[in-house]
Amino acid sequence: DADTQTTWAVFYQELGRPNDALACWKRTIAADPKRENAHYSYSAILYDRHHYPEALEAAEQGLETNAASARLELVKVDSLEQLNRVYELRHSIEAFESADLTILKRRAEIADAFGGDAAAAWRRYAEARLKDAPKDDAGRADLDRMLARGWRVCLREGELTAAAWFEERMRKLGAADAQLAGAGQKK
Repeated sequence: DADTQTTWAVFYQELGRPNDALACWKRTIAADPKRENAHYSYSAILYDRHHYPEALEAAEQGLETNAASARLELVKVDSLEQLNRVYELRHSIEAFESADLTILKRRAEIADAFGGDAAAAWRRYAEARLKDAPKDDAGRADLDRMLARGWRVCLREGELTAAAWFEERMRKLGAADAQLAGAGQKK
């Protein structure tokens, strides 16, 4: 049954036996095709082993029954990137509706690297991150870098209103002076 196969799959993964884990995840999917963690684990193992076409196929199969799975979408997008299928990559990440921070970050990175509305993508990511701003130093440093990147992208794209939005948030958080001084020196 699916629960037993899941237990064995996790056990084999922990032992570092990916072939056995893949076989168990495959049996789990056969027993319960809607089980998101099985689809994700199966596709992630394939991706980690650099079997990108198979990982893409597995992620797409999982998305058929788990359309809202951010984890499966990330495996799909990362596989498409590894396969150098940029158009499909951009279309997939732009079409996926999610408030998941990992998806929003990936969407901004993809728009930044491969074209698209990078300024808007960075702003959506920033707005989501600012809703639950981190209090620890590492989280704040990451937030500061993200805001600075969004600001630079907006300037690069000539989106001055959006750049002003980022600059205002950086100033409010006290990160602007160092970030803006450093950004002004780079080209």
